[in-house]
Amino acid sequence: HLEILASGSLPLFPNIKHCPHQTLTAHPKKVYQLLLKFPGLDLQATRTGLHTMSVEKLALSPPQLDSFGSEAYGAITAALLQYTRNVLTTKAMAMYVLQTMKNYSKGMITSANPRLVLYLTH
Repeated sequence: HLEILASGSLPLFPNIKHCPHQTLTAHPKKVYQLLLKFPGLDLQATRTGLHTMSVEKLALSPPQLDSFGSEAYGAITAALLQYTRNVLTTKAMAMYVLQTMKNYSKGMITSANPRLVLYLTH
């Protein structure tokens, strides 16, 4: 997922609305849902399981992109790229973990169990 965003491309997740709440927690999932309504996008998929889909057709017709405007497309990709750099990088995730630990130790987080932190990478 990060490779798609870091390259400045728009990700298409056909079943993002069925994404479990605890998955992709730092990702802008509502934005991903809106991307599926992108003008000119022809996405035909069939749900094959609880979290799986089979994509039969995926196409973006260039005339629709022109009517939508390449400036808008560029603005969306730039915004997602900036979000990725500021929120989804390993450095940003580490800063989030450290800040959460600091806030909890200072009593700034009042819940008995602060939001669980799990971040796995390869």
